Amino acid sequence: SKYGCAYATDFRKALDDPSLHGVWIASCTQEHVEIIRYATQKGLRVCCEKPISLISSEIDECYAADRFLYCAFQRAVDA
Repeated sequence: SKYGCAYATDFRKALDDPSLHGVWIASCTQEHVEIIRYATQKGLRVCCEKPISLISSEIDECYAADRFLYCAFQRAVDA
């Protein structure tokens, strides 16, 4: 690319990179669980912005299957 950075339009292609050790998920909430499932199956460490899901059973599934899953709260504005 113009700036010498790799990019992908499909998260699967990006996460298939064997040099990765982890991933930060900052997509829309509806996509979090699918990406977490794929990343943890690859053995990647995962940091996902809050919320992981709006469905509690999906959150439980993600934590039960994980090797390393961290949920972060990103503050957009501090007053």
